[in-house]
Amino acid sequence: MIRRHFSELDDFRESMSGRPVGVRMGAAASELDWMVLPRMAGCREALGGVVLELEQSRSGEVARGVADGRLDFGIVRDDAAPAGMKRWKLGRIGYSLFAPKAAWKGGGGIEGVFARHPFGELLPGGQFHDRYRGLLAARKWSPRVIARVGSFIRLARLVRADGVAAVLPRTATGEFDPAKVQAMPLPWSHERPMVLLANPRSLDRAGLRPGIAVAPSKVLAWSGASD
Repeated sequence: MIRRHFSELDDFRESMSGRPVGVRMGAAASELDWMVLPRMAGCREALGGVVLELEQSRSGEVARGVADGRLDFGIVRDDAAPAGMKRWKLGRIGYSLFAPKAAWKGGGGIEGVFARHPFGELLPGGQFHDRYRGLLAARKWSPRVIARVGSFIRLARLVRADGVAAVLPRTATGEFDPAKVQAMPLPWSHERPMVLLANPRSLDRAGLRPGIAVAPSKVLAWSGASD
């Protein structure tokens, strides 16, 4: 509560001095890099030219931050949002297998890449890892893993720099040169329904009407996702 009050005093001082009020948005690193940053200008315009401050955190912490006013907006999985909290749908993000063009030349499609090409994976832990291991077991795929990292951002860098194959959210597509890396959607029902959360009190403090959240939600809705 004290932190929120000091933040509100800072925002009031900025407003009185004629400077744009800062609006805080939290999300995981991959959402910030692949969903928010490419649409930063559109988000600022939708919110009336505010200073948009981006904070990286896990979904659970983002949801708590919006609930207690430390964050004005948050992008999280729908199942991480507190019950009853207002949310705006951004779409369902699926996963694809990303691999160098050469990895696909041996035939066999996705199964062939899993059988032949070296892989990168996320470190154990978390919902994605558990479901990914379940997919491998169900399909009887045993990829030759040469590296494990702690985030999708680093995993994408491995694909780009070291030529491994990896399963990534489809929002990662813009990370790669299509002439060098090819992606194919996985035969997998696991998708992340993503939502935008907003704190009405925080928006009021920033001089924004609560219903304005629909504007950035339209900007952030991913065109490659299903509704």
